[in-house]
Amino acid sequence: MKTAVFTAATKSYAYALRECAEHLARGLKHSKDEFLWIIATDKSDTAAEAVKAWESFGVGKAKVIETGVEEGERKYKEQSQLVISMLQQACMDEAVKWGADLFFSVESDILIHPESYATLKWVLEYPSSPGYDVAAATYFNGAFLCGRGTPQHNICEDFLEEERNVPAKLKEDIAKAKKQIQSGKGDEELQKKFAELMEELKKTPPKGNVFWANSKKWRRRGWLDAAYPGAASQGSVLPSDWCGLGCTLWGRDVMEVTNFTGYDGRGTQDLFLVWSKWRPAGKRIGCPVGVPACHVKMADGKRILWEPFFVPAPEETEGHIRVRQKPI
Repeated sequence: MKTAVFTAATKSYAYALRECAEHLARGLKHSKDEFLWIIATDKSDTAAEAVKAWESFGVGKAKVIETGVEEGERKYKEQSQLVISMLQQACMDEAVKWGADLFFSVESDILIHPESYATLKWVLEYPSSPGYDVAAATYFNGAFLCGRGTPQHNICEDFLEEERNVPAKLKEDIAKAKKQIQSGKGDEELQKKFAELMEELKKTPPKGNVFWANSKKWRRRGWLDAAYPGAASQGSVLPSDWCGLGCTLWGRDVMEVTNFTGYDGRGTQDLFLVWSKWRPAGKRIGCPVGVPACHVKMADGKRILWEPFFVPAPEETEGHIRVRQKPI
């Protein structure tokens, strides 16, 4: 089995690339599969230390692709997303040329669980219904990735406006903006303002927890804990409507429909693949909760590790997934 591992790493997002390489190599060391690690970057020297770390484990060779796309030229969010998609496409094209059977996407700020690769492969071979075509490990990014969504709302809201304690002024501003948009008077500036209001709304506290909200009205909720309250625990494998590309595995059948043709930078490039390529082709996503990845973030110039863990016995919430932060 030939598995292409691929990582897109611009210079400014390579702050954990060496650790990413080390965790990858440790996690793949005892597999009998053949591996090639493909790194696409804007500056080839960005990956030098990580390549050295990877190859020191004897897992396989690494190939660095310098795309020539300067991240510094891309000043806006849409353009930055396009850079990421260009790098990831370059990785996938190289993997196809190499003749890979499996495609393992690992982002540069992700440190994989030591058993993630073996578990993700097992999910793709899941013997009973539903079968899965894509296997995605969760990780924390404000909440745990994977959950429920729709083509119209790629990630459903965990809590709607009426389920939150919304300040009167914010509620008034949202209602006014909605009215203007619905009347057809909304220009680009208003759309931007409305998006900002929605982000502010997400930061307001809910009136109760997800069990309270579901007791009032059950509906599809977006992120793992809210989508599957109480079920997102160690050992479970959950169907997901969406996923990121931080620690995600798929085979040739999915690769055949995986490309960024038509992507214009609006929305994230991973959700574009999910909703514009995978879901229309009937590809199903499975999330094994037991192999969550660590996520390295930058805060005030310092690296912070978001490390998942499972509540130990004899706590009442034994086996439930949680996260802690620590500097690295």
